[in-house]
Amino acid sequence: MFFILYVLQQQQTSTSSLAERLTAKIDKCLKVLEASPITNHQKFLLLRSVVLPKVNYAPLVDFAPKTPLDSFDNQYGPIDQMVFKYASDLFAVKDLSETEQADFFTNAASKGGLEMVVPSLYYDFMQAQQKAVLAGKCGIFKALRKEYLNTLQDHPGVPAIGYAINNFTYLTDNELFDLIKHRFQVLNKELDSDSKCMLCVNRMTAQHEIKCNRNAGIRTVRHDYVMKKVLAKIDHHRHLRLVDKAHGNLPSSDKLEKPDIEFQYQNATYVLDVTFAVEANICNAFKGKILKYGGTYGDNRVIPLVLRYNGTVYEKSMNLLTKYLPEITDSFLSKHCCLAVARANEEAKLRYTSLITNALHDETIAIKHGQKRDRHATGRRALRAKYQGNAGSGGLGTTADN
Repeated sequence: MFFILYVLQQQQTSTSSLAERLTAKIDKCLKVLEASPITNHQKFLLLRSVVLPKVNYAPLVDFAPKTPLDSFDNQYGPIDQMVFKYASDLFAVKDLSETEQADFFTNAASKGGLEMVVPSLYYDFMQAQQKAVLAGKCGIFKALRKEYLNTLQDHPGVPAIGYAINNFTYLTDNELFDLIKHRFQVLNKELDSDSKCMLCVNRMTAQHEIKCNRNAGIRTVRHDYVMKKVLAKIDHHRHLRLVDKAHGNLPSSDKLEKPDIEFQYQNATYVLDVTFAVEANICNAFKGKILKYGGTYGDNRVIPLVLRYNGTVYEKSMNLLTKYLPEITDSFLSKHCCLAVARANEEAKLRYTSLITNALHDETIAIKHGQKRDRHATGRRALRAKYQGNAGSGGLGTTADN
């Protein structure tokens, strides 16, 4: 606060903008960042939390007159453009327009954005903060930022990957790119219609390695990650417990598949069950969980936590969580749902590649053995033909000779 006041006092007598000096600074920082031997996710986190704060404060202390440009609306536009270009290259989304870049990188996480604070687009809000500080007020920039984020465009159904990417949980490059593809809905594009899976012989799609019935265990990886995170987040005063055969506490009917978590709400026992479903089946998945466990717990005490494969939460599930488990917020669930999908997808790809490699290896060995057997069989047939020929001509090896 004292630093901001000091800088404001120094800048009040200046009519020159900080833009030129800070443009050179961001250019240098981005070059250093690009040369760093770290993952793309780590580069983005450094960009957002270390590099940007070196330049995005400028409108907060700048007293130079605002000068419009063709793109973006003031002298800090080039900084925004440099940051967006770097981030677009980093995430391999180079085909976005200027408006789409701004929307993706600065939008609220709940609306599919990454909530980056850049000096040009935040210019008016930082100038408002400047006036507030000079008037003796402080601590309102968070409110201004929230107001800015609320004014941006909403995108219903877009995965809230910002909650996962802005978090300091480590993401590999493959996991990061997987989330970006989900965000821009490019994973569902079909491949060559003649392409077949080498394991199950079904037609290949962009996500087949995740759904292939020979690639077992991926559903468990994805499911258990979300379930464990939810379990750890629920208030312990709710007397929660895992429900499964390993703990010997399944409900009375052994025919039921295991639900995941039991908890108490207003002295009644509720059950929560995690499941992933494709969009076309998401409503049936929700109803199916109620039908499955309703006879044991009661229909109104079953909470189906239905998640999409792109990392978004089914709206009816979120409504029930808000009512019965308000500690499981939308942002928390979106973050861990995205992380679960990304990690399970990467493991699916690794397992699928391994299965294909093993299948090819086994097929190669089988072919070699088959060729060897064919050579042996050919040799035996040749010998038989030779002996039979000798016998027919009274040659060596015949009974008559002996």
